[in-house]
Amino acid sequence: MGQYAVAFRVEKNKCLQGSDYPSQKLLSEVKQKLQNNEVYVSSNLIAAKADKDKQDHSEFRLKNNLKNILNGKDECVVYFTKFTVFLSGLLLLFLLPDWTESVEDDTVDINTLGRIINFFEQNFKRVDKDGHPRQYAAAINVPKHQCQQNFFPAQNNFLTQENTLNVKNAITDETNALYQGSELIAAGTRKVEISKKKQYYMHSESLLLNPAENSPMTKLLNRRKDSCSVFYTFDSPCADTCLNPTHEANILDALKNWKKHDGIKAFVFKDFWKFDIKKDLQTKFKQIVAHVPLFRCVSENECYACKGEGNTPIDRRCLPQVDKHEL
Repeated sequence: MGQYAVAFRVEKNKCLQGSDYPSQKLLSEVKQKLQNNEVYVSSNLIAAKADKDKQDHSEFRLKNNLKNILNGKDECVVYFTKFTVFLSGLLLLFLLPDWTESVEDDTVDINTLGRIINFFEQNFKRVDKDGHPRQYAAAINVPKHQCQQNFFPAQNNFLTQENTLNVKNAITDETNALYQGSELIAAGTRKVEISKKKQYYMHSESLLLNPAENSPMTKLLNRRKDSCSVFYTFDSPCADTCLNPTHEANILDALKNWKKHDGIKAFVFKDFWKFDIKKDLQTKFKQIVAHVPLFRCVSENECYACKGEGNTPIDRRCLPQVDKHEL
């Protein structure tokens, strides 16, 4: 997450070893605000991360609220940045890893993410009879360390309970097109026949994320808390259905629910849905970023954080009108 700062004022006993401060609930609330590039403000705690786009340091973003925190009398007062710590009271350093780990460990390592997506492509990629890639989506819920620095996914250490052949057979069968495992779910496109002359295909993203309250994704997330969850779709979610809040098959409610899940989160796509090339994906993609971090992984060594939090724009490399030399 980069450079950040936290300041809080509490009773002295909450800074002693054995204290339950900060609570997991508080940590989750602060993390969520920082991940959304917002400033967390309460009567006794403030926190912010640096805003790289505006070139505002985290300390600067806290300045208007700092006075109330640091004016504590006979209390434990802490002002903590990533590299500098100011202490007043009896705070012990054992408290600081709680904040550091909470903020830093909930961001996916982008190099590891590239390797994870490559693992999907090598093992689960859906192709037609001529070898041309077909749309599919996959999601995982795995231990955090598998999304952090220096993890290299392989058959013997990653998704070991899933059978590659079973996954590919399931998502290729257009009558169902769905695989649900212990750490992995995946989908192709499901053929729905209305009549002999009329049919349509359910999109893979919708198959995994709907119905929002009881979807395959919901069940997957419930199997492991405070983890790493990654959702990957070969083509970007379509603007007219998946990212259309008025469409019954949209995925936005599901993303809103996913946002509540603790841990590392990443929504990833590779290519652009062919019918959306000329549409306003800047606006559409920000609907995803409002809930979970968005990434584009073109190959194992080419992954980009799409950004787009708050008023910041989606990174150009995550939009279709980008020149190839910018990748």
